[in-house]
Amino acid sequence: MSTEFRRTQSLRVPKDQQRSASLVRTKTERKISRSMLKPEEDPALCSFAKLSAHQKSVLRASWKAINNRTLGATIKRILTRLELTCPTVKEIFSKATFLGVFNRDTPAPSDSKGGGSTLNDHVKQLVKFFDELIGSLDDPVKAVADVRRVGMEHGTLKASCGFKADAWERFGEIAMEVICALDGVQKSREAPKAWRILIACATDELRSGFEEGARAVSRKSSLNTEPYLAGASAVSNINHCLRHLQLEHTNSAPYNV
Repeated sequence: MSTEFRRTQSLRVPKDQQRSASLVRTKTERKISRSMLKPEEDPALCSFAKLSAHQKSVLRASWKAINNRTLGATIKRILTRLELTCPTVKEIFSKATFLGVFNRDTPAPSDSKGGGSTLNDHVKQLVKFFDELIGSLDDPVKAVADVRRVGMEHGTLKASCGFKADAWERFGEIAMEVICALDGVQKSREAPKAWRILIACATDELRSGFEEGARAVSRKSSLNTEPYLAGASAVSNINHCLRHLQLEHTNSAPYNV
């Protein structure tokens, strides 16, 4: 989606002006966070906004058709296929299930927003995720913010479990294949296309949020480590000075017969 947006923008500005503009652009400007962009400047918001009124209507109708008792099994099929292609995902789900066996009697915190981390927990969370996404079709700003937040909440998995951003791409591909093949989606010629656009936008923002969350975790970890390293360095310097003073004292001490 973002590539298409940039291509559209490039058609509006002559190439010589594009080159001169890129030369004067500062390094700081190139690193501006997408979260700071205005709605009309954010490729993600533009992509969501490109959904026509008819496509939004088709998405709502098809979601209503597939949001039934079998939806849980459909979502589980997506996650199961993701496990097969991403060993890290399978490891995370297996570890969560294993730990859950020992914590059955421990209630989840009342302020917990993320819920559990097992595959079955994620099935419920994904149903809610898509339901809220469909409900926010007329509010792209909220939709993008909510999806990015979900991605950011998974940022800790990069350092703790080795979870990679590429897994989001694979998730999006599988979700497209499975959802677009459902009878409730196939009934309309426009529905599969609309779902592909929606899932592609969501996948991009999940990955973007994840990478932002991972960077935040990394920065926090480095800040927490620096005082310790500084303290350890100071202690090492003090010990070195003390040893040096001790050697000087030994060398300067009078020789006793």
